[in-house]
Amino acid sequence: MAFNMQNIITSVKNLEKFLKVPELQGAVAIKKANGQPFCYTGGFNMVFKLEHQGRKWAFRVWHTPYGEKERFQAISNYLNSKKLPYFGEFFYDPKGLLVNGVLHDTIRMEWVDGQLLKDYIKENLYDKEKLLDFAEKFLQMVKTLHRNKISHGDLQHGNILIDSNNNISLIDYDSVCVPEMEGQEEVVSGLKGYQHPSRFESKKSSLVTDYFSELIIYLSVLAIIENPDLWEKYRLEESEYLLFSENDFLNLKSSEIYKDLQNLSPMIKDLLFVLDVYVRNTNYLTIRPIDEYSFLELNQKVKNEILSFELNTPRPVMIQFLTSKIVVLEGDEIELNWKVKNASKVYLLENEQEINAFKNNDLESISEKIVPSRGGVRKKMSKTTLFSLYCIPIQYFEGQKENSHKAIEVDVYPRPEIIDFEPNKFDITYGETVDLAWDIKNAMKVYIWSGGVCNTVKNRDEIKINLARNTKYKLEAIAFDNETKLEKEIEIAVHHKVQIIDFELIYGDVSKGETRMKLRWNVMNASEVILKSDKELDQNVSTVKEIVINPTKKTKYWIEAKNKCFTIESHKISVDKQTSIVQKMTNFFIK
Repeated sequence: MAFNMQNIITSVKNLEKFLKVPELQGAVAIKKANGQPFCYTGGFNMVFKLEHQGRKWAFRVWHTPYGEKERFQAISNYLNSKKLPYFGEFFYDPKGLLVNGVLHDTIRMEWVDGQLLKDYIKENLYDKEKLLDFAEKFLQMVKTLHRNKISHGDLQHGNILIDSNNNISLIDYDSVCVPEMEGQEEVVSGLKGYQHPSRFESKKSSLVTDYFSELIIYLSVLAIIENPDLWEKYRLEESEYLLFSENDFLNLKSSEIYKDLQNLSPMIKDLLFVLDVYVRNTNYLTIRPIDEYSFLELNQKVKNEILSFELNTPRPVMIQFLTSKIVVLEGDEIELNWKVKNASKVYLLENEQEINAFKNNDLESISEKIVPSRGGVRKKMSKTTLFSLYCIPIQYFEGQKENSHKAIEVDVYPRPEIIDFEPNKFDITYGETVDLAWDIKNAMKVYIWSGGVCNTVKNRDEIKINLARNTKYKLEAIAFDNETKLEKEIEIAVHHKVQIIDFELIYGDVSKGETRMKLRWNVMNASEVILKSDKELDQNVSTVKEIVINPTKKTKYWIEAKNKCFTIESHKISVDKQTSIVQKMTNFFIK
């Protein structure tokens, strides 16, 4: 029965309450920008990234029961007892996490940083020495694992990490086999293209499981060192293989990869011979490991042959060198993309000093400018820059001047700036002339819009305008990249003379139950109306047409109506308390 994955995430977000592993008390889950924990979900489990006392851990929780408690405990105990540098610390913790009231078993593994094997090969495709150093260390690891009776069980590009010092680490221990587990039911059969065909029929764990995949990896890396074009030909970046597919093992000598590798050095041919022995054997449990074949050792003579091997090496080819934009504004980003073939190293240079260093063979000073043969980068631009892509041929000797090169210049302009865009008055009377002035810097084009009409204008100018109604003006500045726009909008208000049409005192009709007095008015062209009095505080009555009054003594009332240009006052109406009483009596007798 599967468990609710959201409940597991909730527990991980609240480790202080639900984590039951004493060694991890105080650990926190590393989160993404959205506040959710980093989580990698597989078919049976979820892996989170925790930090505890400066160390990072991979924390695995099963969302689907797996039933392999004893197996993982055995792997943990054995690996921790051997303390090999190829495995991170690995612990099986029963009842390690409380999820929705139920304790779940967990695994914690030391978090290992590095590049996956394919990423590493891609980045160092033309660095023969570095790849050869990896091959040596890989062979040394193979011997160490055999000596310590450990089989990883799923050796492939996705489970091998290489750090910045070229040291190797293995990850994903689900398929590991240690002595006490040999012959048990196998959990993982490995990735096709790395496994002997007969393995998928066995289904039993074995300490010899890695022998076949070790040869595939070792042979493939050495072959790529001698012929880097194999990377592109077999589309290794996108595939799930490392040169060989499961179909190649069915008829090895007829496969295309076998024919390609036959053209390489004697060492590669020897490795192909051993691979042919392997695939002709119908039971992978009986093959011998590569470290028992003495002629496969990387002695100095063999290393020299591999490093000096030449396969009619072609000249570098610049397939593409592109930029997303050639004209930008200060602070904008561009994206550069390139693709190069047949180059041992590629340099992306940005100034004359770096170019001179390259031309003078001072490559050490620009080592940080080396880029992959295929890639892209984003650059934030501050000035006009000539980007130059230089390639060194695969067979490059000191003092050699031949190289390929392409350049792209990206022009950078200052951003437009509206210094001024204002009339001398924002509020004018009907028929009054207003001066509208503007001043724009760093603009390729300037437009003024009004009433749906667009006029092209100078960057700095002034015009006189005579308006009959409220009018909006929009200034639009087009930057030198011909894309970026800077806008500012203003409105000039035209005001007409204020008129007070009427201002009167209204007595309530007692017959209708109206006993209060009102002041009522009618005003035109006013934005604000104030009711004034010689006895009471001013009142803003702009939103109404009348108001009830109840003076306690004789009071004069009048209104002041105004807009931004005109102000006018009404006549004054005098009202006293007696007036109010007399009117009430009059209404009574009329009734």
